[in-house]
Amino acid sequence: AQSEIKSPIPDPHGFTLEMTKSYLMALEKLWSGEVYIPTIPHRFWALTLELVHRYVQTVKRRLGDPRAGAGGNSGQGWTVGECVGVVSDAQAFQKAAMSFFDEHIAQRLGMAASLCREGFEESLQEVPSLTEPATAWIVRHLTDKCSAELKAARTVMGQYRSTNRQMPKQPSGYVTSTFRSILAFRASIPHEQLENWYWTELLPPVLLQTTATYTSVLTEALDTLKRTEESLKRLKKQPPPGAGLADEDKVRLQYWIDVKEFMASCERLWKDYDGPEVRALMEVVRKYKDLQQ
Repeated sequence: AQSEIKSPIPDPHGFTLEMTKSYLMALEKLWSGEVYIPTIPHRFWALTLELVHRYVQTVKRRLGDPRAGAGGNSGQGWTVGECVGVVSDAQAFQKAAMSFFDEHIAQRLGMAASLCREGFEESLQEVPSLTEPATAWIVRHLTDKCSAELKAARTVMGQYRSTNRQMPKQPSGYVTSTFRSILAFRASIPHEQLENWYWTELLPPVLLQTTATYTSVLTEALDTLKRTEESLKRLKKQPPPGAGLADEDKVRLQYWIDVKEFMASCERLWKDYDGPEVRALMEVVRKYKDLQQ
């Protein structure tokens, strides 16, 4: 749902999460006139680096390991919207913290400012590492949503078995519904800020993992179809000559049409849609192309 994706907190730096806002406020407070002690700048500098490190480690602990467990939420129950917030805040925190250093901390450090700036930039390199686990949680969430829709492919056989239904000409409805979660997500995130991340880090793995799931679902469904067909042959329940396309072949043709539409939809979402997962899916249904009349 769209409300799940968004969790904005008004902030001049563009932060989404209250946690990020709190850590930057702590950094600003540390170097304020009412707290800073000029005679021990090294102590305050050490605390500054520790604040950055703690921010990264706190978020990482909250995110947990996306490779473990099941379900769509992170280990500590963060929503997809909060995971998006981690990604956007990682970019914004680096920029805001560096700006604060240049405008305030450097003035207090004097001649040591140049050397400390290098150290501060190095400490901030930890922050982008938050993007990877947060992205992995979102990829898993969206892939699970898409894959759940693809399970409807298993019902195609029942739509044609002993129903005298006409040859398929249109893709099944489940193909279109598969991409609803991706489209809703795309419409809900701040495009300009996360544009590159969406196209390079998020969308490709979602589509390719969903493609792999579709391959598994179709392979299983076609195996079941073949076993059913063989059982009917043993019982000599075969259609008479000239009866047209057998029910089983109508199912196979439907899958060919569905896969073509699925791939076309993926290409509309991502122009570089390709890879071994894509080729494996096409290989499952390629031989059914000639069933079209």
